[in-house]
Amino acid sequence: MIYRQPSFGERIVPFEGKDPTTEVFAKTIYDEVKKRLAEYVANPHAKYPIGHTVRIRSVRVWETTSLWAEYSE
Repeated sequence: MIYRQPSFGERIVPFEGKDPTTEVFAKTIYDEVKKRLAEYVANPHAKYPIGHTVRIRSVRVWETTSLWAEYSE
């Protein structure tokens, strides 16, 4: 479910039952990219073919210039 706010429209992403920390952001981005990459690789009609060995390695989300959260598997 996407919450709508007048100043941001549909750009608000809720994290129901979770604190929206940089750690949660990093894992959410990682999981979504991993899922979409697998779907794209499996598509035989993809505009730009990607080999099945291509993987996402990690996602780093910067909170400040010296503080970040990183997620990898």
